[in-house]
Amino acid sequence: MNWVFDWTTILLWVFLGKKTLQNKVVQYHFIFTFFIVILVSLAWNFQRLGWTSVFTGLFYGVRWLSYSLLLWPLIQLGKQINLSKLAKSFSVVFVSLCWLQYLFLPDMRWLYYFGWDDHYYRVIGPLLDPGFTGLILVFILVWLWENKTERLMQLFTLGALLLTYSRASFLALFVAMLWLKKPIKIFVVCLVLILALPRISGGEGVKLERTTSINARVTNWQSTWKTFLNSPFWGVGFGSVRSDSSLLYVLATTGVMGLIAYLGYLKSLFKLGPTFGAILVHSVFLHSLFYPAVLFWIALRLAIMESKKSELLL
Repeated sequence: MNWVFDWTTILLWVFLGKKTLQNKVVQYHFIFTFFIVILVSLAWNFQRLGWTSVFTGLFYGVRWLSYSLLLWPLIQLGKQINLSKLAKSFSVVFVSLCWLQYLFLPDMRWLYYFGWDDHYYRVIGPLLDPGFTGLILVFILVWLWENKTERLMQLFTLGALLLTYSRASFLALFVAMLWLKKPIKIFVVCLVLILALPRISGGEGVKLERTTSINARVTNWQSTWKTFLNSPFWGVGFGSVRSDSSLLYVLATTGVMGLIAYLGYLKSLFKLGPTFGAILVHSVFLHSLFYPAVLFWIALRLAIMESKKSELLL
């Protein structure tokens, strides 16, 4: 489904991007600073990487830049439609697709032959991945909690989230609840529900005590760290390695200079509150901070906040 977000982003820039960045370069210098570091990291490693890898890294860099600045075309869109209603509609469709998949297509092991993981009786949703789908469901749940509406929708969202069996998403949920200062009874209920999740399918993915994925991530973290040590200043080139940790990915591909610039970008997301807390902890275990669906939701939430701020000034 990432191609849907990519094409939506392209169309928003084509039709609403004109003059949208006027006088915004200084205001969002941290985004452009990190992008410049991406370019430097690719130029620094050009001889080793070659044209193909550099072009791939440049593509991913431009993609990240277009998503990170997407809030401005979305603000222009907000002058024509209600962005809050757009977020609500997206949430309803996303949660509905999650439940439809789990109820009617619980056995998704056939996806293995197309290069995907073979999930069995887990919510993987339209993103075809329980980890990233789980994070989007956390975002939606936070959105519903902050607006203090749609109790039934909250229950359906929480139910779909639990059935992802994604431990990183569960941890993100608890961080978001801490940020929102949810009553202790809510924590207890969620913990009991997680421990009581059905495991009748017998699949590896529904075992919360599974260690295979943990061992794989630890190995990946160690490998990414060693890659960083090979080129600590400018990294080995954006997009040239795969990592399960977003910050380790930044460190390995753009070096210390990139991490410093990227931390400025993360600081700008702090205003998202519990959503920021959720994605930050989730990104330790998955490449969440660079995932298209996640970046799109971040841009939408920021655009809603900017639109509300403008309304208060009128």
